Amino acid sequence: MERSQKIIDAHFAVQGGVLVVGGVPVSRLAEEFGTPSYLYDFDVLGRVYGELRRRLPERVEIYYAMKANPSFAITNWFSRAGVGVELASIGELVVARAAGFEGGRMIFAGPGKSVEELEAAVAEPIRSINVESLQELADIADIARRRGTVATVSLRINPAKDVSGSQMKMGGGPSQFGIDEERVGDALEALKACGDALRLVGIHVYVGSQILDHALALQNAERSIAIARRVADAIGRPLELINLGGGLGTAYYASSRELDDDKFCEGLTRILADLDGDAAFEGSRFILELGRHLVAQCGIFLCRVRYTKESRGARFAVLDGGMNDCSVATGNLGQAIRRPFPLCVANRVGAPLDEKFEYVGPLCTPLDSFGGPFLSPAVVRDDLIAVFLVGAYGFSTSPHGFLSHPGCAEVAVAAGRAQMIRRPREVTTFLDGQQLFVP
Repeated sequence: MERSQKIIDAHFAVQGGVLVVGGVPVSRLAEEFGTPSYLYDFDVLGRVYGELRRRLPERVEIYYAMKANPSFAITNWFSRAGVGVELASIGELVVARAAGFEGGRMIFAGPGKSVEELEAAVAEPIRSINVESLQELADIADIARRRGTVATVSLRINPAKDVSGSQMKMGGGPSQFGIDEERVGDALEALKACGDALRLVGIHVYVGSQILDHALALQNAERSIAIARRVADAIGRPLELINLGGGLGTAYYASSRELDDDKFCEGLTRILADLDGDAAFEGSRFILELGRHLVAQCGIFLCRVRYTKESRGARFAVLDGGMNDCSVATGNLGQAIRRPFPLCVANRVGAPLDEKFEYVGPLCTPLDSFGGPFLSPAVVRDDLIAVFLVGAYGFSTSPHGFLSHPGCAEVAVAAGRAQMIRRPREVTTFLDGQQLFVP
């Protein structure tokens, strides 16, 4: 649990052996809101964002990649902080609008946008629709003509070479994402053919996620800027927006190297300083889309031990929460992010780690495991287990209907105050929307 202790030291506190989140002991949070539940420390959220914002040059805009955590309360926090938002569905558009974002702070990405989504994006109107194919380009133009308006678009470009070092690749080879770099000329010709229906404002290059090497992240930025220069030369004017993507990662494991934010920000500052006075980038703004890197650290999945048992020499702690509410920490979200996530016995922090336990959820499947065996204190019934780094892709990616267990709450905590921001789902809701078939 070495990684867990580093996270506690960096972001949280301990009182009498009990983990303290946002100034509130988890024992009190468990009693008030129940378990399992997600705890989001908004003090941590503010520190992580604030430190990154201070390090970046003014010319760089941060956009929150809402897919990482579409919680209404968290989305609203970013809106009030003045950042932009990157959307990937009409549902996210609805939440972002309700959370306080106006169209000028929205960009819309995704390889399979529906006509309904494109209609909504053009009607908003949002700052940029990131176009992922020539067919999508034509569809947006048709919608804009029909509405008698001009749609602002950026070309999402799939680079010919991937230098990102990402653990989840989204470009650099054959991909559903973006227009291949060698076909950018075709896209620019198609844009011309659309006449006044479309206005090209920028490019978007995003080749992958979970990048932990700052040098590779900077190489990716340089590659994106080189592509932007060629596009600006082709259209005869600077681009307004150069979306560098993001993909900055989170070190989940003790063996992982933390991304060096200082070196990344220093390197990006140098790269952009070299563009000062360059006519190809006059007035250009640069966007970093960040999700996991902003919100992962603020989230904890809090569970309670229901049973302990021994089986053929192995010890298990069976928890009241599992993969149905936190699939990312059980290793069931793709191939790049695997268990074990860092965790601790949250009411025995600092106790001797002299036993070994595997932590598993309550579901009737061997997939429902947080991993192990972990070196742990002696675990007993009703102990509290805190799983760290689940503020990103925790609640939203989980199969909450799997095995029809009740849902979990989401709780915001800051400055000694806690508030439920999502009620747990009741078991009766599993029948909602269903009907009997009577032949």
